[in-house]
Amino acid sequence: MNYQEFLTHIKDNISARLTNGRTVRIEPITKNNGMVYDGMIIIDPFINISPTIYLNPYYQHYLSGTSITDICDCIFSSYQKNLPTKNFDVSLFKDFSKAQKRIVMKLINQEKNQVLLQTIPHIPYLDMAIVFVCCVTELRQDFATILIQNKHLELWNLSTEQLYKVAKQNSPTLLPFLLEPMEHALCNLIDTNLSFFEELPLYILTNQLKINGAASILYDGVLKQVADRLKSDLIILPSSIHEVILLPATDDTLQAYDYNTMINEVNTTQLASDEILSDHAYYYNRKQDTVSM
Repeated sequence: MNYQEFLTHIKDNISARLTNGRTVRIEPITKNNGMVYDGMIIIDPFINISPTIYLNPYYQHYLSGTSITDICDCIFSSYQKNLPTKNFDVSLFKDFSKAQKRIVMKLINQEKNQVLLQTIPHIPYLDMAIVFVCCVTELRQDFATILIQNKHLELWNLSTEQLYKVAKQNSPTLLPFLLEPMEHALCNLIDTNLSFFEELPLYILTNQLKINGAASILYDGVLKQVADRLKSDLIILPSSIHEVILLPATDDTLQAYDYNTMINEVNTTQLASDEILSDHAYYYNRKQDTVSM
């Protein structure tokens, strides 16, 4: 069956399994980097929030040979697993005193999100943009966020700079940074002989949820701590919106490889399009405590 027939079959199958007046709606949803996915939303008349299940990957599974019955079972199981049990407090977005405790930062690509950035508060950062989200569930692996838009600032009578100040203070507390060693990192990412990296101290920098963790480079003092530990400036490789890779900036590493080419290859072959952060490597100057391209 073609894609539209697949969507219709999924909608009919899931609808037949629902009870208590729940209904199914499928609509296009724009994600990071301008990617548009078909999201299936299951609406419960007694709950004001609904999980969204993106169907595009399931169609690829179908084309690869997974039966439509197994796919429907998997989708329904995912829905049951993420089923909300209580209403979301909508007053959160009317009262900034409630919302401000949940606001954190996120880093996205500036060029790939030009249309989106016209509708949301943001701060340019190199070739990226700092944007802001509000956590609407508990801080766990499946936590959900809502992207803060210009209309929210108007409602709160707040400036982007004030929002940034709140998010910059909250983020290290709500989403503490996580630094992990990454053995043979670069050799595993692409099919290239990079054996000289195997002896280097490589680190993954993210947050403890490993979701939108690239923003950890914005936390005060974090890059300085790593640079002081390594007694070196740093090369920063933006491996995705969820994490970056850090390595010491020595004469050997600076001359060893075209990092932009490496990042571009990883983005093309290893990442989903909506997880790409940047096609460029960055440089952290330890003495100046600055990041540059």
